[in-house]
Amino acid sequence: IKEMKSDMIDGEIEAKEDGIMMTSVQAVDGFEVFVDGEKTEYETIGGALIGVPLEKGKHTVTFRYQTPYAVLGWIISGVSILGVALVCILQHKKKDTEACLS
Repeated sequence: IKEMKSDMIDGEIEAKEDGIMMTSVQAVDGFEVFVDGEKTEYETIGGALIGVPLEKGKHTVTFRYQTPYAVLGWIISGVSILGVALVCILQHKKKDTEACLS
């Protein structure tokens, strides 16, 4: 492993023959795997772990993770905050400030 962050693992491996590189990385939604810079479909081993197909030779393997639906969650939160602010502004214009303060 050359570099490891909360959302990325980068390392090098030399495969002595064609096969599957088994990892201890859990196969969950949100992972992308790149071999030598090209996105690669990974296999699930034992129903739980990521296995990366590799050809014989030296390779750079990168795992990237992005929380599924995180962007959608931020959008929904932003729209909700704007909605509450709009209700407060409209209530304030009606001189009913108690509705926003309680």
